[in-house]
Amino acid sequence: RVYFSGSGSPANACEVLAYFCKKLLGAEATCIIPTLFDHHQDFDALNYLPEEILLICPAESGRTKGTVRVAERAASRGIHTACCTFNINGRLADLCDVALYKPSGREVALPSTKGHTMGIFIFLLCFVEAALATGKIEEQEYRLYIDELYTSAQCMEENVQTVEDWFTDNQVEVMDSGCYWFIGYGANIGTAKECALKFLECARRPSLAYELEEFMHGPLAAVRPNDMVFFLMAETGAERSRMAELAQFCTRITERCVAVGADV
Repeated sequence: RVYFSGSGSPANACEVLAYFCKKLLGAEATCIIPTLFDHHQDFDALNYLPEEILLICPAESGRTKGTVRVAERAASRGIHTACCTFNINGRLADLCDVALYKPSGREVALPSTKGHTMGIFIFLLCFVEAALATGKIEEQEYRLYIDELYTSAQCMEENVQTVEDWFTDNQVEVMDSGCYWFIGYGANIGTAKECALKFLECARRPSLAYELEEFMHGPLAAVRPNDMVFFLMAETGAERSRMAELAQFCTRITERCVAVGADV
């Protein structure tokens, strides 16, 4: 039984990581915001022994009070804990059985993104290694995952440049938009939420994130001609073609439709 907990961007990282924890390890995984964990919910002590539970906190500074309190409660009950953080000597790192240092360095300017991406990458590596060690995946599948992670790291600077070039070409439309929508599926539901948070912090305008099907059950009706809609389509699977159809449909409402990860 694995619990993921964090506030802000770490909460969105938790959603991505929980998805892969279930997929790679077959573990029951849940994301809970620290304040909800602290006041309204608890570890499942009825169905699991303390040694069968793991708390993972993909943190930044490791000083956020809610996350620290959740880790304190877990430690007091003998529940295993792990975190990643810039401050390996901080309170959260001190509480956790395993504290992983983020080697990405601190962000030069806010809003921050680099450290959160590194946190996801670090724990994905851990999940892949754990899946191999526990026999959940074979050596061939393991090598495929490792190769993909290496490729992701090698492509990072190129991807950043691509985004910068895109923004330079489209900055008038981006900054003139009334509302930003981010639509995702699968692991990228957490990515969509993180995108919305960063756009809100940067542009100070309404920024909303939805799962593909949930977006079509109501929120779609609120999209306006001057809104910008981002469709996150990097992940292959059954939903990708449906997302492409939705993106095409939305062009009837607004010309500012952006497909990320696939040509539509």
